[in-house]
Amino acid sequence: MVGIDASVGNRSRFHVGDEVCCCGAVERPGGNAKYHRVNERLVGDKSASLSSASTWCSGDSPPMLIAGGSGVVPLCCMPRHRLRTGSDVPAQLLYSSRTLPDVIYRGELGHYRGGVQLICTLTRTQPPGWTGYSGRVNTATLAEIVWPASQHPLAFICGPTAFVEAVAENLIGLGYPPERIKAERFGGT
Repeated sequence: MVGIDASVGNRSRFHVGDEVCCCGAVERPGGNAKYHRVNERLVGDKSASLSSASTWCSGDSPPMLIAGGSGVVPLCCMPRHRLRTGSDVPAQLLYSSRTLPDVIYRGELGHYRGGVQLICTLTRTQPPGWTGYSGRVNTATLAEIVWPASQHPLAFICGPTAFVEAVAENLIGLGYPPERIKAERFGGT
């Protein structure tokens, strides 16, 4: 979901009028927020540091989303917006999950067609007949899957700290400039 902030708390890094990308319907005991902003947590201190969901899927830089586990949740707002707006800019979503039952949004991900390339890798077990990738995302996997740095893609990585750091380091090793890699990590550092 993409929206414009109408009000902000006194500790927010956002300002009234900022365009934000939100992932929604998160139920939290005692919480009153239906949607949670992801921009500042996704890429830095200001929502402007994210090519907002209205502009990330336009222009000459194809977006490459790389998710580990539940890191797919904040990233899914981008292909949703892309589909809603009819963007024709190609996009990739590389999603690493332990097992097929652990794949979040499994039904929704199957609907990403028409320019959104979905690539899944399962790290623990693969069901019979699995045709996706197996094992952890590493340099060889990335070199085979992701767009070359010469195409100037903008990479968004979200997942556990070790996953995000390894993927970012591997992308840099493949020639990606660090400023073209936006990362959000969770868990221990």
